[in-house]
Amino acid sequence: PSPPIDWAAQPPRRDMTWDASTRVVAIACPVPEDPAERALLTALGAVARMNSADIEGVRSLFTSGRVTPVGPTPFFVLAALDDDADPDRVIDALHDRLDTLMSSAALYRSQLVMTLGASPEMSNAQRQAQARSIARMRSMTEEQAMGLVLANTALQTALREHTHADAMAKAIRAMGADRMRQGARDTLDRANRRVTTLSPRTPAPRP
Repeated sequence: PSPPIDWAAQPPRRDMTWDASTRVVAIACPVPEDPAERALLTALGAVARMNSADIEGVRSLFTSGRVTPVGPTPFFVLAALDDDADPDRVIDALHDRLDTLMSSAALYRSQLVMTLGASPEMSNAQRQAQARSIARMRSMTEEQAMGLVLANTALQTALREHTHADAMAKAIRAMGADRMRQGARDTLDRANRRVTTLSPRTPAPRP
């Protein structure tokens, strides 16, 4: 196993260069001791992937929700940026999305439990029917509603195919809303976040 990270010794932000042409920003948080809170963070990592993919300047986004086992691996959000993107703006936007995720963790409880225990994904006809129903309830276009349906389908797929999906479902069912809320705050608070930027070397490396 990798040696444990001394999170207290890490600076709030580290700017580095590397031999690649893409600029990348990452935000990581320490790992809680409680296995149930680790499971919660893995599930919230999938939510972060869904909620942060539309940030302006982000070319692609990767989070701990897809691959991290329910174990001692940090919660993280990793974004590759467009060539003309301002990394500071992207970092601010990621912080804002994580703030929302942290404060709303308990609201995702029923959705996460349902998702982790869901049957195989809906047929296209079922998705269209759900989109029409959402459009009526929320007074939005069917195209907008379908966007929500597809985003939720992506979240369901990420969670159900996770190696530890059963462990996550069991842990989240056992957690009350207050504990979910406090666990998210304890780990995802801004004071715990560590930012890293990777920028292409100047001059650019030889091919």
